[in-house]
Amino acid sequence: MGSILFFLDSFDDQVPLDNWQRFVDAMGTMVVVTVVLSVVAIALVYNWAAFRKKVVTPGDLFAPYKPMYWLLLCAVAGLIAAVISAMQYEPILGTEGTTGTGEFAVAVQIGLYTTILVLGLAYLTVLLPALTPAKFRYRPRWLFVKARGVRS
Repeated sequence: MGSILFFLDSFDDQVPLDNWQRFVDAMGTMVVVTVVLSVVAIALVYNWAAFRKKVVTPGDLFAPYKPMYWLLLCAVAGLIAAVISAMQYEPILGTEGTTGTGEFAVAVQIGLYTTILVLGLAYLTVLLPALTPAKFRYRPRWLFVKARGVRS
């Protein structure tokens, strides 16, 4: 699982390579689990909010689409991943008594990576037709429907 965190480099020269590889593998697994759980949670909450939104007046179709704000939960997923990686840094790598610069840098990188991954995947997930009601879907018909009177 560590291959998804290919960009992580060891910030401490005193950390043995096998310990670092074990840490990257553990954090890679944690990132995958966090991303999957977060995307599913965001999709469920978005679906609930999207189907709860009602159209009463014609202006409701052009009002800000508030269910999209649930995508901001990706920041929570990134924060959770950063905290978990910071908590697991010393126990896995055995770097007790060091300054913590590497711990902070790794936590920030894993948190940002998780946030971006969750945001992208959750956005693609909420675009699925089953999650957004038809009244709020943008369907450019000219792309999918042949013009009348045109034979193929």
